[in-house]
Amino acid sequence: KHFLGALGQKLIETVDVPCMTEQHTMAVVVVSRSYPAPCGICDEILNGKAVSCLKCEEIYHRRCFIFRRRHVFGHPLHSDHPLELLLKSGSKCIACKLNITKYGYHCYVCDVSFHTKCIKAVNAKSHYHYFYNFWMKDSKLSRVCCVCGTRCGESFYGCIDCNFNAHAECIGFPYNVKNQRHQHTLEQQISFGYLCSLCGSRCPI
Repeated sequence: KHFLGALGQKLIETVDVPCMTEQHTMAVVVVSRSYPAPCGICDEILNGKAVSCLKCEEIYHRRCFIFRRRHVFGHPLHSDHPLELLLKSGSKCIACKLNITKYGYHCYVCDVSFHTKCIKAVNAKSHYHYFYNFWMKDSKLSRVCCVCGTRCGESFYGCIDCNFNAHAECIGFPYNVKNQRHQHTLEQQISFGYLCSLCGSRCPI
């Protein structure tokens, strides 16, 4: 492990994953409690293990970096045009009227921006039924994503009540998921994958 001086981070390892600019590789670091730092995506304070681009001098929660969505289509806050995750430092979020520290979702057509947390907060409440995680190995049965209009592929999320299907990258990862491989509702726990909300067992997704 190497101590990174004033950044208050200890380097654990580098990983062969591109950073947000896709110009550098990422590193897994440990953030000291003495040097609290905001996540570059959600803007919440982080400590402990995180991922960082040392050359860009940016740091993120692992969950924010892994589950980030580059594009959002048909979001309730701005359904007419697609939104793209961009560096929008100094811009004002039109939802909460507060400044965006680093990354936010931007509409090129309307020239407006949103905090990632504002987009996530509304999106999490925008569907009231359970999502099912489907696995369809037969390509003839593949559904079309209702968000981007392309084929869902082998694994996708769907709502039986609404006949709604979508890629995980188009709607994010739903909080409550029912799965073909387990009889109870599954809740996502970042550190442990998916856990059954009733029996507590770990389930393969």
